Amino acid sequence: MSATSVAHYYRPRAVYHSTRSNFIERSKRLFQDTIQGRRTTSEDTTPQRPVESSQKELRTSIVKSINEATWNAAKEKRSQRDATLKRFGALINDTFGNMYSVQPFGSTCYGASSNASDIDVVIFDNERPYGISPDDTRPLPPIYNVRRIAQCLRRAGYMDISFIPNAAVPLVKFTDPATGMSCDANVNNRLGVYNTALLRQYCLRVPHLARFLRSVKVWVRSVGLNNPSAHKLPRSFSSYAITLMTIAWMQDIGHLPNLQADPDVILESHFWEQRLGWNRKVEFSFGACKDWARPPYLRPPTFYRWLRFWAQEFDHEKSIVSIREGGFVDRPAEAPREWGHLHMDSRDVGNIVVLDPLSDRNCTYGISSAILNRFKQACAEEMTQWKEPHIPQAAEREK
Repeated sequence: MSATSVAHYYRPRAVYHSTRSNFIERSKRLFQDTIQGRRTTSEDTTPQRPVESSQKELRTSIVKSINEATWNAAKEKRSQRDATLKRFGALINDTFGNMYSVQPFGSTCYGASSNASDIDVVIFDNERPYGISPDDTRPLPPIYNVRRIAQCLRRAGYMDISFIPNAAVPLVKFTDPATGMSCDANVNNRLGVYNTALLRQYCLRVPHLARFLRSVKVWVRSVGLNNPSAHKLPRSFSSYAITLMTIAWMQDIGHLPNLQADPDVILESHFWEQRLGWNRKVEFSFGACKDWARPPYLRPPTFYRWLRFWAQEFDHEKSIVSIREGGFVDRPAEAPREWGHLHMDSRDVGNIVVLDPLSDRNCTYGISSAILNRFKQACAEEMTQWKEPHIPQAAEREK
């Protein structure tokens, strides 16, 4: 896939075709104006605009119209998301009470989502801000039963409703009929919100990171390796795992700091996670590394270098991915219990290990060696469509 095709993949189809039609029409008019200019008589002393200047203005106008159309589409999508969240929050309050609130999390909150991305939502239980501790013996309210949430959504006219009560984090999925936005909602699992706050800080440190993450995730989806649910297809990478892999790679090459090693903490808290059949207290903290600056001599991160690293350089048998540790660490002989999946105490290290920065969960658990090899092969094949930019060395610059 070429650079142009990757860029057009996540651009709205209607915007692309509209811009292409405008380009064709304006090109025709420019050609006609050029012909008419050649046919002017010698008595016509009106100066003619140079064709090169007209073509430059046309290109500038096309780029401007694309940017405006893309911005308007993104702005409309944001307003639709806000309306969906507001409507869903009102429904939860009317059905279960005002002690609950809804909070979005995920890539939509730090600018790395595409227009086709779902909204990830957590329903906050404001009476249990730190989750369910072992000392909390109160009976759980009805909202913790995702079946009850699905029933109220069905009565309210929402579409495509399904629920997964036995997942590691029970979910309810639905589509808002008013906006067409799809949502995945869970009840009071706040680790996703804290993870989002951490990733947002990384995007604030390097402004182009969100755009780079969006492009990488679009490519992974285009080669059929973005299927974490293992529904009808073999389990492959989640968008979240791809995000962690990219941040770890940028930490390793010096383009991102380790926010969780910053002593100047901006967020410190804990949460009681219910997973693997036991309650575990997850403590976390991170800073903003406000004094960090990327060394000016570093080569810029490129998609080609990202492909080359995962195709040729990363050894999944010797290393694991952990942005908490600043990139990559040695792979242990046996997995800790925290790396398990669902409600099983798994000692299987897994084919590739990408650790959650807060809970140490392996985000790539269940990915087979065949899928991992497909990923490496896809990266190697895509490399042939790209060229590594030439960066002049010091001796060349002196010349």
